[in-house]
Amino acid sequence: MSKAQITLLSALALLLAAIIAMIAVVATRPEPSTGFTPPPFDAGALVGEPSDIPAELNYQKVKLSEEFAVGLCGNLTATDGCVDLYLTAASQNTVWVRVLLLDESGSEIGSTGLVKPGEYVRSVKLDAVPSQKTTVTAKILSYQPETYYSMGSASAKIILNISE
Repeated sequence: MSKAQITLLSALALLLAAIIAMIAVVATRPEPSTGFTPPPFDAGALVGEPSDIPAELNYQKVKLSEEFAVGLCGNLTATDGCVDLYLTAASQNTVWVRVLLLDESGSEIGSTGLVKPGEYVRSVKLDAVPSQKTTVTAKILSYQPETYYSMGSASAKIILNISE
């Protein structure tokens, strides 16, 4: 066998080994994860708009973009681990919305599930109740229906009173 033939056979053997290694890596790698789990719809969502909201809760309706507007209370009180928030998704919305309540350090202390256009959620159960009156952030998230693609978010600082 000539030196050229030996070189050619060696190169083919290396190429075959590389192809086998590549197939083994691709076949054994785990499926990529997006890290996103779609949130559930809120089980307590009601159809329509809330009525008889106490004036001291400072309920406001705000248009956040062309795709959505929400209603939300600006003065909250935690009673028995729950907060009356009255998150309202305007009936003209083209997105699903939800709210995360975050403490001053940015940790989530409660959230709603998804709310469809024309629905509202009266209250949110808190996972952690602050010991005293504090400011929380209501982070409003919006999702494109079916795809869960983010359609934007907004945040608002809200006073959270603690009922004794």
